[in-house]
Amino acid sequence: MLKKSFRSCLLYQNFYFLLFLLIVLLSLPLSFAAAPTQPPDQSGPKAEEIQILHDRDNEINSAVQTLSANSDKKVKSKKIDLSGKRSVDQVKSEQKSPFHWSKLAFWRKSSDPSPQAAKTSLAPPDSSQNERDLELEKSIELVKNSAKKREPQNSNRERMSWQEFFTRRSKRTVSEEVTKKRNERLDQFPSLMPEDAQEAITQAKIELKHDFLNSGEHNLDGVIARAIEVHLPAQIAHERVILSERRISKAFRDFFSDAELSKTLKDGTLSSGPFKSNSWRAAFKQPLFRGGVLWNTFKMEMANREAAKHELEKTVSDLVAAVSSAYFEYERAWNVLGDKQNLFSETKKLKDLSDEKAKANLISEIEKLNIDSLFSQVQYDLETARQDLEIAKLELQKVLELDLSDPVSVKPVYQLENLNISEVGIAPAASTDNSPKGTGETLTDLPAASVNVEGKGIDQYIDLAYAHRPDLQVEASKLRSARLTHKISAGKLLPEADLIVEFGKLGEVFVTGPGGPTAHDPNVLGRSKPTLKNEWRIGTELSWNLSGNTVKYSYDHDQRAPSVSQFEGLQGPIIDTKTASVSLLDNLNSISELKETKIAVLEQVVQLEKAERDVIREVKETYYNYNKALIQVESTHKRMKYRERLMQLAKHRLDNNEIQISEYLQTGIDYVDERMHIHKALSDFYSSKANLNRAIGIRNYLHVES
Repeated sequence: MLKKSFRSCLLYQNFYFLLFLLIVLLSLPLSFAAAPTQPPDQSGPKAEEIQILHDRDNEINSAVQTLSANSDKKVKSKKIDLSGKRSVDQVKSEQKSPFHWSKLAFWRKSSDPSPQAAKTSLAPPDSSQNERDLELEKSIELVKNSAKKREPQNSNRERMSWQEFFTRRSKRTVSEEVTKKRNERLDQFPSLMPEDAQEAITQAKIELKHDFLNSGEHNLDGVIARAIEVHLPAQIAHERVILSERRISKAFRDFFSDAELSKTLKDGTLSSGPFKSNSWRAAFKQPLFRGGVLWNTFKMEMANREAAKHELEKTVSDLVAAVSSAYFEYERAWNVLGDKQNLFSETKKLKDLSDEKAKANLISEIEKLNIDSLFSQVQYDLETARQDLEIAKLELQKVLELDLSDPVSVKPVYQLENLNISEVGIAPAASTDNSPKGTGETLTDLPAASVNVEGKGIDQYIDLAYAHRPDLQVEASKLRSARLTHKISAGKLLPEADLIVEFGKLGEVFVTGPGGPTAHDPNVLGRSKPTLKNEWRIGTELSWNLSGNTVKYSYDHDQRAPSVSQFEGLQGPIIDTKTASVSLLDNLNSISELKETKIAVLEQVVQLEKAERDVIREVKETYYNYNKALIQVESTHKRMKYRERLMQLAKHRLDNNEIQISEYLQTGIDYVDERMHIHKALSDFYSSKANLNRAIGIRNYLHVES
């Protein structure tokens, strides 16, 4: 009976559960139909924007209903009754209506429906009057404009474009990429430690690289900023600057006294019984005279900091020149490849035409062989241009710390078809003396390419290099540091004097008196702590390196507090100590060190002179290269125009059957070669400006991309 009753209960429970589930499933379509179209706050717009959109829709509906009510009676009779039930045909027509993607645009700030779309969706089916349509459009536009005025103009919440949404990378993806690259690095170099791979490949570096790649095309300034950001030698030079500042702090600290604080607790036993000791002491040592060592050390560290800063500038300057050269070389290779591809496609058409003519015996065999030879040469040139582009891309990827698979996107510096030679640049004046210039409009009479300064010749550029070139500043700072180092070595041969001051307190007592406890004895420890008594010490220390022999003298006055072995006296010992000592030939290395610093000064003078000559030679070379590049651009541009006219003439003669295809093809090849030469000339021109900026030590003295 119990089993049957239990089974019947289970059946009733299952029946009620199934009935409840059926009711819930039947109520779902009703709930979905009655659900609001407003998206949740997590993915939709703000509550204020949603309210504005709803108000605008309500105003549009009210305007449409008002206009429909004022229309003719025929339109009124066919007006849809929204309160009644919908017919089957209406339901079928609504089910067959196409789906519009604009319904998913709830994330936008404003849907901004067109007047025509609003009219089509809201107007009665049979309304076709032009006047009513125009009035409806005007009313909707007015309502829409009024709603736009109430919308917030500045939204704190920026929307993300679809491209940014699909190109962004999550932290998990970046972390996986970092782990993958570290493993690949360890597989390539098994001798590396895991810590080396972790320091070389970090998540921050990968994120910066993706930000750079996803930011679109880059100009020269953007490429240089990226190169400086990831250049390891520049980071090392920056760390050296920080290190030099720490050393300056240490040199400044040496001017002040050394301080030492100590606290001592003792538990011991004497023949008279156990005792305890409690003391503290403060010791100071102030340098009085060091032969100028401290001051010269401080100045030397300051000079080393200046040298480190100029070294950082030199590293960045060299990097900028290298990046500029790689940037313009990549631009040249890209333009040359485009010209070669266009030439190849044109040559392929002409070769196919010549093949057809050869089959029809319309051209000679020599003409056919000549065309085939020219086509092979164009094909070879195209492959060479592709390889040059890959090499240039590899060099640009190296300075940007990009992987081989990472794309490189740069902005074009110039358009050859729109190139105006008169605006390419102004050559620096080639005169090197201070004599008045001629009145002829020659290249040597042109003003210098400078900022707010005209008439600068090569001497003025050399003066700029003396004032701003980091290489010269580095060598000059090193020479100053070497001279200060020599002064420090000489100062160590002079006497040194220090003042020593110590003070503190000491308290020592017996735990039990001799023969038993004596509660009234002040020298026996009771329930209170031992009494601390003052003690102090003052003295001087003199030291002199005399021809490799160290001579020392010290005077010391020391007054101590009484200890457990001196309780019979009223005070501790007072001691005056005078000590003199001589160490024979123990400091001969100071004499050799003085000679080494003198040699280092002379060597640094040689390095400064060498750097000076190198800088002057580099300024002259880059100055002349700038002039030559500008002349070369002008000359190559004229030759290109000449070849272009020859190609046009050859095209005209080919159309009139006055020349063969090979002759026209040869003119096209010559024209593309001249374009290649002008690309090379422009690349050299822009690179020469960057190199001239580096030579004088001013990064933006000549605007490179102008």
